[in-house]
Formats: sequence, C-alpha cells, structure tokens
Amino acid sequence: MNGDTKKIRVFIASPFFDQEQISRIQRLENALSRNPQVAEFYSARFHQNQQYEGPLI
Repeated sequence: MNGDTKKIRVFIASPFFDQEQISRIQRLENALSRNPQVAEFYSARFHQNQQYEGPLI
C-alpha cells in the first residue's frame, strides 16, 4: 500500500443454527479482531431480538 491507513468495517450476516456454523463464525470473528486492517465488525449473532426467539411453528 502507499501509506494509506484506511481501515475496513465488516458486517457478518451468516447462519448460526448449529455448532459447526457457530464455530465457523467464531473463527472469523477471532481473525477479524486480530487483523490490523479491520476497524470494527458487527456480528449479527450478538444482536438478536429476543421477542423472535423460540420454536418455529
């Protein structure tokens, strides 16, 4: 790069219905948190509406 210090922001919108999907997202979140080019990231799994939780009919 030419000295440009731009940082990126990342939005993670991925399924997290089973442990395999959650593990995959956790690895991504860990990698993003260690990446100096990433200013911040938003992971949808941490921002769920509790009113929509529960069994699907």
